[in-house]
Formats: sequence, structure tokens, C-alpha cells
Amino acid sequence: MKDYNRANTIDTYFEKIETGNLEFSKLRKTLEKENIEKDEINIIVPLIDRKLIRASEIKADRAKGKNMFYGGLILSGLGLIFTIGTLTGLIDLNGVGIIAYGPIAGGLLTVIAGKAKMNRDY
Repeated sequence: MKDYNRANTIDTYFEKIETGNLEFSKLRKTLEKENIEKDEINIIVPLIDRKLIRASEIKADRAKGKNMFYGGLILSGLGLIFTIGTLTGLIDLNGVGIIAYGPIAGGLLTVIAGKAKMNRDY
């Protein structure tokens, strides 16, 4: 166990589990087959578990950011279409033009917040 490195072991098995090459339930047995001491395994397994949980939280947060981004684009687009439609007469409101500040501004703010969530470094 002279060349053993805990960080490399954690990274290696984290990647194997993330890519689906290894099931988390088989991690302990796999580490035992690699002749890693039981005390070390008791340290490594919870660390890999925390890393997997954090990775799934980050993926979920980025997916939420993506949904916010596209939702904001749709909201802003609808606000612009409604504004342009009422001002040009395509949407007839008997000569009244409406500028939809709320949906346009709210949509743009949602786009910015969503983009920030998608690109956040954790």
C-alpha cells in the first residue's frame, strides 16, 4: 500500500459510479478486492457518497437554471409580441396600445437569473 493515494482512489471510483461502470452498492466489495484496509474503506465510502450527492445537486440546479432561462425567454417574447401587436394594430384593442413592461422586464430578469444558475461554478 505504498503507492496508495486517497484522493486518487476517491476520484477514480467516483468517476466509475458516475459513468455507470460501477454500482454504489458494490463499492465496498470492490475496494476490499483492491486490498484497501477496512478503516480506509470506512473513510472513503462516505466521502464518495457525499461527492455523488453534491454532483446530483449541481445537476439539478443547472437543470433548474436552464428551465428558468427558457421560461424567461418565452415570457419576454410573449410580452414583446403583445406590445408590438397592440401598437401596430394586429391585436385590436380599439386604438389602445399597451406596453407590457412587466412580462418583458420579468422575463429578462428570469433569463439573467437562469443563465447565472446554469454557469455557476461550484
